[in-house]
Amino acid sequence: MSRKNMTRREMLQRVAVLTGAATVPTWLSRSAWAAKPRMTVWTIGFFNPKADAIIREQFAAFARQAKAEVNVVIVPGPQITRKLQTAVEGGAPPDLSMLYDADTQYYRSIGQLLEVTDLLSEMKKEPEGLFPPALVAVEHDGKAYGLPLALNPWPMHWRKDLLEKAGLDYPKDIFEFVEVCKKIQKPPYLYGAGFCLGRALDGVDNIQNILWLFGGWMTKDERTLSIDSPGTVEGLKFLNKMYNEDKIIPKGAIGWDDGGNNKAYQSKQVAFVCNPTSIFSYLAVNDPDLMSKTGLSPIPPGPAGSYSLLDVWAYGAFKKTKEPNLVKDAMRWMMQPDRYARLVEEAGGRTVPVYRRLTKTKFWQERPVFSEFIKMPEYGFIVGAKSPPSPAISEVVNAYIIPDMAHEVLLRGVDPAEAAKRAQARAQEIFDRHYG
Repeated sequence: MSRKNMTRREMLQRVAVLTGAATVPTWLSRSAWAAKPRMTVWTIGFFNPKADAIIREQFAAFARQAKAEVNVVIVPGPQITRKLQTAVEGGAPPDLSMLYDADTQYYRSIGQLLEVTDLLSEMKKEPEGLFPPALVAVEHDGKAYGLPLALNPWPMHWRKDLLEKAGLDYPKDIFEFVEVCKKIQKPPYLYGAGFCLGRALDGVDNIQNILWLFGGWMTKDERTLSIDSPGTVEGLKFLNKMYNEDKIIPKGAIGWDDGGNNKAYQSKQVAFVCNPTSIFSYLAVNDPDLMSKTGLSPIPPGPAGSYSLLDVWAYGAFKKTKEPNLVKDAMRWMMQPDRYARLVEEAGGRTVPVYRRLTKTKFWQERPVFSEFIKMPEYGFIVGAKSPPSPAISEVVNAYIIPDMAHEVLLRGVDPAEAAKRAQARAQEIFDRHYG
């Protein structure tokens, strides 16, 4: 067939073959050839493979209905703070990430997070609403910069079987706690108290919680530090006594990372640890026998009262995202109450739901071990305690000023009053930079 006798359709077909069909056929819809929208999510590992699998599954379901690509990266909890800092400094944060409470306020303060007040308003309409700490962690001046995802009380995990064998009850106060530990421990194989004392976030939290029992608060209010106080001094003296005199804390605890106390309890090397229920959730999957022997209770009170720690995870959407609407839709999808309840419950009680009504489901009510745990969000204190999470507090926490203060006393024999004074001075430099 000569070129002269070709029909127009035949000519177009031949041109398409010769050019590798570079031109998109007009009969293909845009959705068939356009690149799918993409987003990357960083999530904190739950210390529970089932929970991590559910998160992946739920984001995958969202991706299918949104016709998008969603890349989920599970980051071990101890690493995510540093990983985010590096990513933000390099100008390449993920589209969406789980954040710790003080970090939410930090990234908000430097203009990194999208405002999501509209999404939080939807969550607030849920019957019975949200637990108050969930809101404190993500709101600033009436606007929301994240969606609360998880309330993590820090109960004392304790060996019911060891106390029963010794004919002992759960200690009534922190002084009785020391005596109980001394009676049941058998060092070096078993120690009483598995407090993390390392330069790690768990170290900050465990040491802070002990100081609170003696009235040692990091702050007086949002702009005023109070590390250098009689309460801090008394708390440091008590910590030193437990570590160096009573010897109920393993010497190695001074170098533990965020997983050190988890591993110590899970391997039956300590009788008590103060930690989120990542431990209990892990045992549910890996050691049901030890789980059945584990109690969950508030930390015993001290002279200043009973104070339990609580941290809040949130979803934060970074402004650098090229798909803000997709990211916000993903946040809404993940926090839909029924879908969210499945994650929390199948994770074996890894976290308390942010929605109040979800603590009244069959899962929670039929498990007496959680009876105190699910009440802790009503009275627990988040980092900073006397003030809401803030960028300044986030810096103080991540600089490990609190563990460093304890190390001066425990390892170098510095007077507790002098150690508190030095810690206050370091923290004050950070506060002065933020508040002038």
